[in-house]
Amino acid sequence: MENQKEEKRQGVRRGIKICLITFFIAFILVVVGSLLYLNWIINTPVSGDSGKQYFEIKKDETTLSISQNLKEKDLVKSDVIFAIYAKIKGRSLITGIYEIPKNIKMIDVFDIISNGKTKIVKFTIPEGFRVEQIGQLLEEKKLGSYEDFVLKGKKYEGQLFPDTYFISPDYTTDQIIETMHQDYLNRISGLKLTDEDLIIASIVEREANREAQRPIIAGIYKNRLSSGMKLQSDPTVQYGKDSLALNNLTMKKQVDFKFWNAVTNADFLTVDSAYNTYMVNGLPSGPICNPGIASISATINYTSSNYLYFIVANDQIYPATTYTEHKANVAKYLN
Repeated sequence: MENQKEEKRQGVRRGIKICLITFFIAFILVVVGSLLYLNWIINTPVSGDSGKQYFEIKKDETTLSISQNLKEKDLVKSDVIFAIYAKIKGRSLITGIYEIPKNIKMIDVFDIISNGKTKIVKFTIPEGFRVEQIGQLLEEKKLGSYEDFVLKGKKYEGQLFPDTYFISPDYTTDQIIETMHQDYLNRISGLKLTDEDLIIASIVEREANREAQRPIIAGIYKNRLSSGMKLQSDPTVQYGKDSLALNNLTMKKQVDFKFWNAVTNADFLTVDSAYNTYMVNGLPSGPICNPGIASISATINYTSSNYLYFIVANDQIYPATTYTEHKANVAKYLN
């Protein structure tokens, strides 16, 4: 009897021992597996792509939010592990815009954004800006001088694409112009865009308030040209008037010049400029601004109609086929 009890106790001890050994082995396997997984997360790039991605850290953004954004952009494998890693390292993630390679390790991503490496400058050129306005914006952001940009960029009026750009703060004026012009060339690739279309598109850009208005306005200007009528476009007078005013200012004072002020009926008859389409026949001598792709596409794919006149009032377009109809629209919607 006693032997049976002893055997039973030994069996229980063996069972406990086996359980403990099994648990220990499982624990070791979990620990080793976790370490291997962590090592894979930390030291393996998300992608083998050699390209780069722009990543922005905004002011007062939390580490967790930054980690989640990194995961969403496929720059790290785990947002949780990145956040823990950043906490352990105890280093702040610095506000700014970064150019991060897609094929680097998580620890390298952390190193970039915690040391402010490869910081990038972001700026946006609105649609309809003329070259001088772009120069003003770049000088304001300390990306070059207004004078240098205008002198070198003026010949590209209409061909500096309005877009959001991410560049190195070390970019020269020539590099900025080349970047913007190449963006323009990329955008119009495959489009049958003539010099005439680009000029019309620049006028449409300054005339239209809504997307749907662009092809209608482009079609009206094409009708006026084919009919031998003057374009009589207010924005061309604005461009000419502003250009004449700039000629009387030093480059230093031009930096603070305000563009696109309203013109009067007297301006239509007195602004002596090749851009005053109330006085000159046909198209002005060049684009009056840098149009976006919507205005360019609308000019190429314009709305065919019999309209020869239009006004834009309260964000609505009111076209007309005759001058009598046009005057009625002016009286009704503008007076």
